[in-house]
Formats: sequence, structure tokens, C-alpha cells
Amino acid sequence: MAEEHAGRSGFEPIMNAMAEWARLCHVAFGGRDDLIQFLRAESVRTARLLGAQSVPGWPPAADLLRRMLIALGLDPDSPALKEHAAMGELQRSCAACGHEQECSCDLARGTASANFYAYCPNAKTLDSIRVETTFNTL
Repeated sequence: MAEEHAGRSGFEPIMNAMAEWARLCHVAFGGRDDLIQFLRAESVRTARLLGAQSVPGWPPAADLLRRMLIALGLDPDSPALKEHAAMGELQRSCAACGHEQECSCDLARGTASANFYAYCPNAKTLDSIRVETTFNTL
């Protein structure tokens, strides 16, 4: 049981700060239930992102981003991509996206690189990175 919680102690200050932030927002916004529910959901989502990772350096919720990068012909483990300034925002956006099923199906069918423009909130940035990476290798 102690092993289960061993890695979480470092996140306690962060989680406590988030809980206090949510409490203060509740007071500031007059207890609007819809806002409070949103804040709670965001706190849970953030806690999950801070938790176990399926691929080192990649939150589990951003696994689709990793697969999309591969579908676009990009190496998600290359130093250029790992250190790219937009990578953190791409991961957060992917983790919060509501098109997981559509994206996952396209990735499974091999049609993601042609269809992701229709639903992916990261489409423009991914396209920009693809162009940037292509020109840097010439």
C-alpha cells in the first residue's frame, strides 16, 4: 500500500494548490455549479496527467498525439521534437480533445494524415512542425 502512494507525495503541494484554487474560484464566482464542476473535472484531468506514463515523457492521454506524429512521418522521440517549444501545448491540447474516437479510428485505418484537419485542434501546429522538420532535413 505504501508503494502505491510513494510517487504521489511529490505532487501533494500541487494538488493542494489546485484544491485551494478551486475553492477560491467557488467563492469568487458565487458558487456557480457549472464552473465548479468544470474546475473539478480539470483537477482530475490534471492529476491523471501527472500520474503514470505509458511512454516515458508522454502522458497516457497524449498517446494519440504520439501516434499522429508517427502517422505524419515524424519521429516523436527525435531530440528536435522532444525539445520543440510547442510539444507541451500539443500534449495538453490532445489530452483535452473530444475527438479521441475519431482520431483513434483514423490512426487504426491509416487515414489520419489525410483526415486529421477536419477534427484535430493541433492540425495547424502539427502541419507547421512537419514543414519545419522537412526543411531542416534538406
